[in-house]
Amino acid sequence: MFDHKHYVPILKWRMGEYQALHHLTPAVREWVTPLIEVPKETWDFELGAPSKTLDEHLFHFGKRLCLKWGKAPCFVDSCYIAADTMMASGAHHMGHIFELARLAGAAAIPVTGLRRSASYQAAVASIIGVDRRGVCLRLNPQDLNDTVIASIQRLLALLGLMPEEVHLVLDVGTDLLKNATGQAAAWQAMITGIPFASRYATLTVASSAIPATFSAAALKTNKYIARDEWIAYKALTNLKMPRIPTFGDYGVLNPSMVEMDPRFIDPNAKIKYATEKSWFIALGTQVRRNGRGQYGNLSQEIINETPPIFGGPAYCYGDAFISACASGGSTGGTSTWPTVTTNRHLTVSVREIASHFGLPAPV
Repeated sequence: MFDHKHYVPILKWRMGEYQALHHLTPAVREWVTPLIEVPKETWDFELGAPSKTLDEHLFHFGKRLCLKWGKAPCFVDSCYIAADTMMASGAHHMGHIFELARLAGAAAIPVTGLRRSASYQAAVASIIGVDRRGVCLRLNPQDLNDTVIASIQRLLALLGLMPEEVHLVLDVGTDLLKNATGQAAAWQAMITGIPFASRYATLTVASSAIPATFSAAALKTNKYIARDEWIAYKALTNLKMPRIPTFGDYGVLNPSMVEMDPRFIDPNAKIKYATEKSWFIALGTQVRRNGRGQYGNLSQEIINETPPIFGGPAYCYGDAFISACASGGSTGGTSTWPTVTTNRHLTVSVREIASHFGLPAPV
């Protein structure tokens, strides 16, 4: 259990993200309970089929979860895998994911929603019966209608749980108002309108303001993108509610990102560098055409920015890598910069939460 002095990042379980978690300092990790989204099987665009079977795709999940996150609690959602998908053995994929996590010693908590299939809910109920860690209930704005009270009551009865055994996440995704006051009021109405608001084990609001794509022309005049979700959250904590919720976001990735054929794309080099209120976007040119060496210049751009935004090499793993890269060190590979920028983002978020609630910053 945790209260509002905590952080729930929603992260896809890919190398960049799990390495970012792995490289958090112990003090920062204590403030974090990630909501991990298991991605679907990677796609072979040439063959027009998954590049691995689901069994192969999930094979290392449990051991990797324990290796990269340890035995601290985390929420695990398989929302990108079709809800009724079964393993070769006939077991439901969600049950299989948690069997792998259990065998590895990880402390995973299943995530579900009000509109998941009967087989998915049955798998979650079985997991709860074995692990006794309760459930994470992830709601979106469409769930918060006239039937939400009855729907939550039915689900809790199906799972055999009391509200005190439920971790509730109000996830608005990219459906976020630019106006902080308006978004805070919207969250306040959601929290006030849900049943059992004061009884849930934890209550989190999550959203994402980071764009799915970046305009080079726009970034020439303003390299800063406001962290609207964090600004709105701070406004929310000043409003009257049954309880103060925990802050959650999607790290440095837009939740609506789609997988594209790597044979036909040549993305620009970029570093999405989190600050207290914004992301500073250091944008380069196409990587395949112009090489990875440009990451050294982009790292130096962050270090040289005025007013200063760079935390220094001792701030976190991500900043240490940027410092080394700017000095002629490694420019990394495909997963390096998601690791660097996510690690920086998670560390900044935890320290900002501590500061907002008047607590010493974990180092």
